[in-house]
Amino acid sequence: MRRGCLWNSFVMVGRVRTFLSIVHKALPALFSALESMRATAFPGLEDEALVDLYPSIPATNFSHQVLSVQPSALAVLRADTLGWNDLGEPQRVVSVLAAATLPDLAPAC
Repeated sequence: MRRGCLWNSFVMVGRVRTFLSIVHKALPALFSALESMRATAFPGLEDEALVDLYPSIPATNFSHQVLSVQPSALAVLRADTLGWNDLGEPQRVVSVLAAATLPDLAPAC
């Protein structure tokens, strides 16, 4: 870290459609399975449909099978002023970002 390396906190921020596009390109069969579930699930019964679908899809390493094969779709933001916080809940992310000074970024699509 003293040499300028970054620690991967694996905090991901992006648009849902962008993440879905990345998954679709990397694992089209998984994307199709999830899309078929979404298309056939009745409103209010999505959780049940997902429980039925989940055992039929193969285990997937998101970092290795999705993110690492599409580095051009990713960006890294150095955020020295954030410090440490367990960002496991959206409210925590919002509070840290509200207190931080971050550079203006153009949205990635």
